[in-house]
Amino acid sequence: MDNLNTIPQKKKTSIFWKYIKRILLSILIFFVLLIGTAFVIVFFYQDSIKKLIIDQINKQLTTEIQVKKVELSLFEKFPSVSLSLIDVTAKDAIKFPTKDNLLKAENIYLQFDIWDLYYKNYRINKIEVKNAFIKLIVYQNGADNYHFWKPDTTTNAKNSLSFDLQKIIFDNVYIRYVDFPANQDYSGIAKNMVLKGKFGDDKYTLHTYGNLFVNYINVSGVNYFPGKSFEVNMALDVDQKTGTYLFTKGDLFVGNLKFDVTGEIIHNDKKKNVDLSVKGADIKLQSLLSEIPYKYRKYLEDYKEKGELYFTAKIIGSYLGKDEPEFKINFGISNGQIIHKKTDIWLEDVNFTGEFTNGNQRTISSSILKINNFSFKIKSGIIKGNFTVKNFKQPEITVVLDAKADIKDLQDFLKLDTINSIDGKIEMNVSFSGKMDNSEEFTINNFLNSKTSGKLKISETDFVLKNDHKKFTGINGLFQFSNNDLIVEKLSGNVLSSDFTLKGYFKNLLPYLFLKAEKLLIDADFSSVNIDLGELLQNTTTSKDTTYKLTFSDKIDCKLSVNIGKLKFEKFAASRIVGNIKLKNKQLLASPLSFNGMDGKTEGMVLIDGTQKNKLLISCDVNITDVNIKKVFYEFENFGQNNLKDENLKGTLKAGVQFAGVWSSDFKVDMDKIYVKTDIKIDNGELINYAPMKGLSKFLKVNDLNDVKFATLHNNIEIKNKIINMPAMEIRSSAIDIIASGTHTFDNKIDYRIQLKLSDLLAKKAKKAKPENEEFGVVADDGLGKTNLFVRVYGTVNNPEYKYDAKGVKQKIVLNFVKEKQNLKTILNEEFGFFKKDSSVINNKAKQQKVNPSIPSRGTKEKLKNKEKENLKKQENGGFIIEWD
Repeated sequence: MDNLNTIPQKKKTSIFWKYIKRILLSILIFFVLLIGTAFVIVFFYQDSIKKLIIDQINKQLTTEIQVKKVELSLFEKFPSVSLSLIDVTAKDAIKFPTKDNLLKAENIYLQFDIWDLYYKNYRINKIEVKNAFIKLIVYQNGADNYHFWKPDTTTNAKNSLSFDLQKIIFDNVYIRYVDFPANQDYSGIAKNMVLKGKFGDDKYTLHTYGNLFVNYINVSGVNYFPGKSFEVNMALDVDQKTGTYLFTKGDLFVGNLKFDVTGEIIHNDKKKNVDLSVKGADIKLQSLLSEIPYKYRKYLEDYKEKGELYFTAKIIGSYLGKDEPEFKINFGISNGQIIHKKTDIWLEDVNFTGEFTNGNQRTISSSILKINNFSFKIKSGIIKGNFTVKNFKQPEITVVLDAKADIKDLQDFLKLDTINSIDGKIEMNVSFSGKMDNSEEFTINNFLNSKTSGKLKISETDFVLKNDHKKFTGINGLFQFSNNDLIVEKLSGNVLSSDFTLKGYFKNLLPYLFLKAEKLLIDADFSSVNIDLGELLQNTTTSKDTTYKLTFSDKIDCKLSVNIGKLKFEKFAASRIVGNIKLKNKQLLASPLSFNGMDGKTEGMVLIDGTQKNKLLISCDVNITDVNIKKVFYEFENFGQNNLKDENLKGTLKAGVQFAGVWSSDFKVDMDKIYVKTDIKIDNGELINYAPMKGLSKFLKVNDLNDVKFATLHNNIEIKNKIINMPAMEIRSSAIDIIASGTHTFDNKIDYRIQLKLSDLLAKKAKKAKPENEEFGVVADDGLGKTNLFVRVYGTVNNPEYKYDAKGVKQKIVLNFVKEKQNLKTILNEEFGFFKKDSSVINNKAKQQKVNPSIPSRGTKEKLKNKEKENLKKQENGGFIIEWD
């Protein structure tokens, strides 16, 4: 029985497959015949088909279109038949004589079903645009350039063309949309974008998916999402009669960021309204920051971010004409982390909330951005605050910052390239509010009108700046912000072995920090227990030498009241330095200035002018009182010469000194540009083993000149053009009374004229020691027991020559202690060309030309002239001139 049942079952199965095969074969034959017939139609009738379609399209267009080549293909877009338009250009659909391109494409494919070939009723159901440029414009008058299709021109007649669009594909199509009335400009590239729907129905569902690269979305001058890649997968219910688009699905991906879009858009002739909500879904902070442009992202390359970000946006309102919808965006981060990759320094518990709105007026001027309650921890420190920007056209910025942290942790995280190392603590509670004239940059007026308040405290701070050997240690400071000024309640610390304390004002601080052309104005009291100026000015140090460098910033003006306990520079040492120092326009003036040093006191003024590149003009006008001349020569290292040294001198110095000289910025002196004018007085002086005096001692056979002690030496000395000019000075010494004058060059060439006054005792010694002293010596006695001898000392200091001065009478030494006190500005003007326009210099010159009290009267001139002629006649007869006082 079972076998009988299975036989009919097998027969039934075999018959079923037999029919299936016949059906499939029939279908195959049918499609072969269909495709073959279609191929024949295309092959033989393609020209007429192309002409028909092109003619019908041209009838329905309101703009000019140019096509380089048209091809009809059965297989290129199979199973659809495609009409390929190659190298297409469409002009703007406007009535202006000059038109730009609305569209320019390499290929446009118009596709229809294969059945349309048989019925000759071509219905375009699919369009594909490839490698194209489309520019859509809405002009100020509301007209546009893209309404190129004539309405109600389609027909159902045979041999007609109709559009039954159900799919549009954009493949690498650059699209730009500019709406001048709405101040909107969109630019992007549809890399592979598909739009599906029954576009011919009044109501249909539009499915949009694909990839879009957004160059920018500019609304009212603000760029949104510049340089972003978007992936779109959306579904909209479309009502063409009302122009309503309702989002039933709205997935928008920006890189790894996903946003959900819901709401509707109404777009018709009478109403243009939007009501959309955009919500971020599972947004990671790291993903968000990875999407920002590279020029900003490169600054974050050393950092790694973690945390959850929330984002919601609401776009609501009319965009008809010049109307703008309202934007409201809320965002924030919770439990975020930012890690510096190289140091593993973490910002932990990063939290903030933010909001953005374009305001009631829907413009950039009414826009507001707020970052509320931001806070983060950095090791043991915490920083928190608020940030607000109003009006992006003329931004009004408000910042409140509260911080307490270790400065080293902040530096390890930020890695500021101007700092080599730093340690210490910082506390601040600061608020700032200001308004900018434009969104590009701050101006000086912005800072002047801004308001800053709060306190700043730094403590136990040590730091070293890049490319600087100086180490700052123990820096402690307490500051108050007063708008653009910083009030220094107290700032103290050490720079190498020098200490300082500062109290006062740093004025114009914020403009100085943020604007290149602005200056910092310092008005403060400066005090120090000890300053090593050599350490502070040290530039380089070698085994043989140490160089120094001094430069001034033209962006810092300061006024300091100075009180320094001790100051040293190499061998020079001073104490109780008190004075006022001003620095302005790269010129430092210390006036008045006083200090104790070298067992005495110095008072006056010092000017250092750094206005010339790599040069320093150093000048002073000082009075020196009761200074140990031996220490003067020692501490100033014998003024760079080895002939008259500290070991040759003793005595107490009083002097009025006017000095000027030019140095390089690394303290190399220009010997050709040194000028000194001084009224010098030495009391209780002693000249010990000075080579020219020792030579004079041998010349006169008087041993007492090896160590000459004198009560007082007084003279006016001028140094100019590398020559020391010494007018007549009288030296009443233990060995001999001398009146001397002469010159001494910087290369130690000397030419002294000496008039010797011998007491009776010394005269006798001289006569015994050298008979010619008798021959040329005393020829008359005035009863006072004094005689005059004239001697010339010339040659070099190391090899001086001595002879009786036969011309001494003609060039007779005249004692003159009238001090012609010149204003220092006048000296700098005459010698270095400074202060040419200064009125005080001009007036001083006029006075000097008007009055010169040193010129003798006419009668005196005649007497001197006759006396010189008489003495000259004696000299010509071979006699040495000896004068009685």
